[in-house]
Amino acid sequence: MMKARVGLLHGVVVSAGLAFAAPAVAQHPVENIDLMVRNLRDSGQPVIPIYEGWFPGRDGGFDLCFGYFNLNLEESKSVPVGQDNRVEPARLDGVQPTHFDPVPPPPNDYRRTFCAFTAHVADASEQVTWTLRFDGREYTVPSNLSAVYQINEPVQESRNSVAPIVKFEPDGPEGTGRHGDLWGPPLRGVVGRPVQLATISVRHPLGDRAVPASVDGGGGGAGGWFARWALHSGPGTVTFSSRNDEPGGWLALPDLGQGTDRVTFTAPGRYVLRLQVIDSAGEGGSYQFQCCWTNAYVEVEVAAR
Repeated sequence: MMKARVGLLHGVVVSAGLAFAAPAVAQHPVENIDLMVRNLRDSGQPVIPIYEGWFPGRDGGFDLCFGYFNLNLEESKSVPVGQDNRVEPARLDGVQPTHFDPVPPPPNDYRRTFCAFTAHVADASEQVTWTLRFDGREYTVPSNLSAVYQINEPVQESRNSVAPIVKFEPDGPEGTGRHGDLWGPPLRGVVGRPVQLATISVRHPLGDRAVPASVDGGGGGAGGWFARWALHSGPGTVTFSSRNDEPGGWLALPDLGQGTDRVTFTAPGRYVLRLQVIDSAGEGGSYQFQCCWTNAYVEVEVAAR
């Protein structure tokens, strides 16, 4: 079995398996976009794990963000947790996605999925790795807590960008940013029957000091919140009722998240759905610059017919 060590410098994928040249110094992701895009095919390509960087944990320690780059324009990939999809140390295994959507369309300039999950470590000496294996070749990415990998805070007033505060229930917990600790109420369903997703509420973290809306609707102004659901993990595939004609897969609130969204499952088992809410989904939006959005998750237990 061949192993390809994936080096990540602020989201840049460097892999022997993809014929990328390893840079000697840290680079901005835009510098290797052409190399990444040239590897895109309709199908038959691997999914590359990506280390996005780190930011301080809520109660100390460090939160490490990992995303992925599916090199397929049309083919989704599913890899269950195990030797072909593992996070080390073992206590963190299982937080990673097992379903990988095809490469997002423009205007997502980097054409990949950002910060699909967050791993928390209490000690700076602890390294986290994520490994995916396709066609006998492993792609492994390690974490790195050096200063060059520190990513943006959830509020960037200078860029008119903020990560919204999200919650699922009026009296329930709320969260902001990519810490990965916001979970909605667990749901139950049956194969082939639509399950109604919870209503979500979104508010601006700065309150009266709210950043003015940017020209593309960012900053949480009128029409300025956008969201999308995705399958994070599970034994089958899903179909969301929300139809989105916007590039990049984002829906403007309140079109999504008002208790009318449903999801249908193809197989029984435990699923995790991932919700991402952002203030700007347009070209050059915050999502592509590691700021500013909020991750949330919902567990669904699906029974057979």
